[in-house]
Amino acid sequence: MTDSTNVCLETSYVCPIQFVVDLLDNKWSILVLRELFRGPQRTHQLLDALPGISTKILTARLRTLEKHGLLTRQVFPEIPPRVEYSLTQKGSEIRPILLAMHKLGNQWLDQAPCRCTLSLPSLGDQAASELTHESDLPAIVREHNCPSIVSDHENISLLEK
Repeated sequence: MTDSTNVCLETSYVCPIQFVVDLLDNKWSILVLRELFRGPQRTHQLLDALPGISTKILTARLRTLEKHGLLTRQVFPEIPPRVEYSLTQKGSEIRPILLAMHKLGNQWLDQAPCRCTLSLPSLGDQAASELTHESDLPAIVREHNCPSIVSDHENISLLEK
């Protein structure tokens, strides 16, 4: 149903979970959406925030996510042209999934030999509040591509927009 650069969602779906899995079937789609929770992003900002993704793969992911209404592409009439991507309301609906993945990842990482996780600032200030106050999970910040834990409430404000 999928290849390395595109998602085909023309199948009749009986299971809504399968539909979402097919749409978000790779790490890059989910991570692109995660980064767009920071606000509108340009292509170079996304490339900088997602080490390891190629321009070709990023472009394919952005097109697929736009095609399915999860993000919008705005072209500004400037020279050189400026393009920004931002989440739609539909794209914003993935926030609870990312928060659940963040919580589960933290639980599983306690048992993992290597501690790697999502960067909380990408999820925005609402996520920081939800994760700190509702689930008592510490905030995650990335320093030199290596996450560290910030557990006190004073430092959490540094992560908020």
